[in-house]
Amino acid sequence: SDAKVAAGQVRADDGSLVIEVDSKLDTVGRIAATPIRYGLGGRGADSDRDSDDVAGRVVSLGAVADVRKGIANPPRRTALVDGKPAVAVGLLVRSDQRIDSWFVGAEAAIRDFESGLPPAVGLKRVFEQSGYVESRLATLLLNLVAGAAAVMVVVWLMMGWRSALVVGSALPLAALMVLAGMRWLEIPIHQMSVTGLIIALGLLIDNAIVIVDEVALRIHEGESPGGAVAAAVHHLAGPLFGSTLTTCLSFAPIALMPGPAGEFVGAIAISVMLAVVSSFVLAMTVTPAVAAIFAPKADRDERPWWSTGVRSDRLTAGYRAALEFLYRRPLVGIGLSLTAPVVGFYLAGSLTEQFFPPAERDQFQIQLDLPAGASIDATRRLAESARTALLENPRVESVDCFLGESAPSFYYNMIASRSGVPQYAQAIVQIDSGRDYFAIVREVQAELNARFPAGRFLVRQLEQGPPFEAPIEAKLFGPDLDELEELGRQVRRVMSETPDIIHTQSDLSESLPKLAVNVDEASARLAGLDNQSVARQLDATLEG
Repeated sequence: SDAKVAAGQVRADDGSLVIEVDSKLDTVGRIAATPIRYGLGGRGADSDRDSDDVAGRVVSLGAVADVRKGIANPPRRTALVDGKPAVAVGLLVRSDQRIDSWFVGAEAAIRDFESGLPPAVGLKRVFEQSGYVESRLATLLLNLVAGAAAVMVVVWLMMGWRSALVVGSALPLAALMVLAGMRWLEIPIHQMSVTGLIIALGLLIDNAIVIVDEVALRIHEGESPGGAVAAAVHHLAGPLFGSTLTTCLSFAPIALMPGPAGEFVGAIAISVMLAVVSSFVLAMTVTPAVAAIFAPKADRDERPWWSTGVRSDRLTAGYRAALEFLYRRPLVGIGLSLTAPVVGFYLAGSLTEQFFPPAERDQFQIQLDLPAGASIDATRRLAESARTALLENPRVESVDCFLGESAPSFYYNMIASRSGVPQYAQAIVQIDSGRDYFAIVREVQAELNARFPAGRFLVRQLEQGPPFEAPIEAKLFGPDLDELEELGRQVRRVMSETPDIIHTQSDLSESLPKLAVNVDEASARLAGLDNQSVARQLDATLEG
């Protein structure tokens, strides 16, 4: 009665038409009016009956059944927000939108919708990305300004306020050139690209310092400003180009890294490369001209310290003596210069290796798995008990659970990979702040393991980088599923005996239990039943 596909197609010389049965079950009354046929309907012993009699043995569905619209019981999935049943709606913003600007309009729409809700229905915002983005961008901007200020102060103390202004002017100009390059390469302003710009702060001023010092020295020796600029650019073009090229080549492997990791961190390398190239272009054009304009007219010894920089005769004499000592003994100088790198490479083996750092924020997630075949009601009871236990922790503010499926993707590398799984639940836990983030995660994990052994709880911190199922994953390949399942048990046994491993899981070990019924087909046929009828009767009996 509810046609979903086309019945056929009429083809003619001038074109073709699709044939569809114009019928759909769009209302409860329409479903109740659906005609059904009862009896053998012209088969078997009734095959010789009159066709009109067979056609008259029809009754509507509403005459033999109670047709109504309701909630599926048991439900395939459900959400519990603040412990109450809820409908979860997730909004994904397009990549070409600024979430802080977009959220202004979304906020107005949400408030308008909330004002029309009945008194018994409430609306809660489980997660808002806009606040985190604004906080992160503000932090990055603060770091950028602090880095630029530190650079200006150091240059002022070493070279004077005139040189500090010239060198400092290269920072905003280079930053604007980087943003123009990112726009041309279609790289958005996000955490990775701005991080690359912050990393390049120390590299941006190198070319400017060298060219400013060279121009000032030549003007001090009596050359004209124009001649000093031309001579400085001609003299330093080769060395500065070489240093810029080597820096770009050192970051090129990160920019060319394949796979999700390269896609995630590639913007850092590209930002750094754009920054050093912009710095070189400015050092060959704008910076020396500005340095010549701001060059002081008076002799260095006649100017105060804030104009020439801090000078120390004792430090100068010590530095000169050290250089003369190393120049007379080059092997000692080479050995001393290699000591720090060699020690660093040796100690690198003792450092913790983690390419993407965790995100220390005021949220984490919990995944709950029950044995295969568990009902969603059992999952709900265990999830509610765990929620009550979590709320006893003074740092936990709220726990929102999603049963039978994954939670909406509230973090950029979370993938909703579970759906229609009654023995699965996922919870979003809101804590008071990101302070002692890892301590609270470990505390919650230990408490859930001790108090609720009936389920497997996995407390997961929010991670940076591309999505992944687990920190350690092992994949076994082979043609025999039974052998793979046995090997999987052995691998899990080895992992479970390894310190610091909390839980293990195998895909093949989560098969549902099966009840097999052998039907005596001869007896069933004599009773007027077939295998399909027996299956329907068993299903109705088990549900009852």
